[in-house]
Amino acid sequence: RRHEIATRSAMGAGSARIVRLFLTESLLLAVLGSLLGVALAHGGVEILVALAPAIPHLADVALNLRVLGFASLLTILTTFLFGGFPALLASRRSAAPLLTAGARASRAQRALSRAVMGGELALAVMLLVAGGLLGRSLSRLLEVDPGFDARGLAAVEIRLPESRYHRESSGAFFREALARIQAIPGIGSVTAVSRLPFPGSTSTMPFEVQGQSRGLLFYQVGPRYFETLDVPILAGTSLDETIRPGDPLTIVVNETAARRFWPRGSAVGARVSLSGFTQDPVTVVGVVGDMKRQILTTDAEPAFYIPFSQLPDQTLCFLARTRIDASDAIPLMRDAVVSLDREWVVRTATTLSALVQNSTRHERFRALLMNAFGLLATLLAAAGVIGVTARSVSLRTREMGIKLALG
Repeated sequence: RRHEIATRSAMGAGSARIVRLFLTESLLLAVLGSLLGVALAHGGVEILVALAPAIPHLADVALNLRVLGFASLLTILTTFLFGGFPALLASRRSAAPLLTAGARASRAQRALSRAVMGGELALAVMLLVAGGLLGRSLSRLLEVDPGFDARGLAAVEIRLPESRYHRESSGAFFREALARIQAIPGIGSVTAVSRLPFPGSTSTMPFEVQGQSRGLLFYQVGPRYFETLDVPILAGTSLDETIRPGDPLTIVVNETAARRFWPRGSAVGARVSLSGFTQDPVTVVGVVGDMKRQILTTDAEPAFYIPFSQLPDQTLCFLARTRIDASDAIPLMRDAVVSLDREWVVRTATTLSALVQNSTRHERFRALLMNAFGLLATLLAAAGVIGVTARSVSLRTREMGIKLALG
């Protein structure tokens, strides 16, 4: 706009008036852009909060007045710097050369334009690459084996009140509920466990063997638990389905526990002490594969499994391998369990696949944020490249005309 500035100067406009004109135009654009930005930020925050996983104090996330104040101050400074300074420099030059000369781009201007475009594209590519890497990491995370086959597994969890169900009656309720779920059409293998592997609440018991003692994770499991979840039996046998209260207690340990406590020998047949449950020695009858407990990125922890019939729990998580869609089987399982006692409210009713997927919610959210900002940066870079290129072309119109005239 040097030609315009020169024309205004020739007509008597002083430098202050010209600078004030450009500042007014820039400030108007800054105010309109800021208002639009605040509106987009308000809507964007609401969308991100709605998409975010469970994060502490998530309800307190909102637009911050200090951040808005800082952004407004930065906008004003940017307006004065990029709106007033170039106009001030142009207004102090002689008007005559600018009025007689055509617009042309110097080598320095062309180099600056190329540098601006390259910088914009480099920043956009950097964010896109980071988003792509996060997406790739998420894809590889979802390929991690949780230690069991979550496909086609439906889960229904209930809690028995201690005031109405003691250990013997909870065992009877457990067996009757298994029978009713097994009778549902489309249901294959049925089992139960005291706690679902995901999200993986913990319960430990003192575990002592060969002078080593520590608190180990333990689970009370029903018949065919490992077969239903498709967990491999690495050594020995699974838990006997015919075990009843009062029979000698037997347990199964996972592979990590077997490596830790019996690094040079077999865990099958070993005798261990569970002082939190019984003073009598307990026999290990099998070793099973490791299962993840909370998130896919962590290693499996040492754990052992006890028959539910010998150590009933007030919490019951029924698992069924379905031949129909697992989501369709959930209401049927829930009705079958609640029909035994209409006063119960089911605590959890979901699929194991959904639980495993939910364990990656934080990684999904981070990938979503990075890709969203990368896309936004790409759009801004595209707008910048179009603007800089259009200006460069307009400045080189004379040069292009000469080249055309020369053939």
